[in-house]
Amino acid sequence: MRALVRARAPVPGYNDLPIDETLTTDPVGKALMAIRGIPLQIGRPFALRPGTPADRVAILRDAFAKTMADPQLLEEAKKAQIDMEFISPQDVTKGFADMMNQPPNVLEAMAKYLQPEQ
Repeated sequence: MRALVRARAPVPGYNDLPIDETLTTDPVGKALMAIRGIPLQIGRPFALRPGTPADRVAILRDAFAKTMADPQLLEEAKKAQIDMEFISPQDVTKGFADMMNQPPNVLEAMAKYLQPEQ
């Protein structure tokens, strides 16, 4: 028998399943599960070049947030059976920071799973 769990990414209809990183008490195991789940949670982020002026970043963030809340767009996505969920820039930034700023022991454990193809 397999237990159903989910990564951090929302799955419609399965919101009550436990998040996989809650199934271990080992801190390194929790970190590895979180690292695996963060990209799934973020989905397809949009990014700008470093040094983009702050006023332009603000304009683009605002436009994107408004677009993702547009009822017509959401209705079209629903008809096309496309699940869309807006994730704030702050949450995406935090997710990347959480993923990239790991202690050495977690990076060492992760290296066991990242083997280059031969």
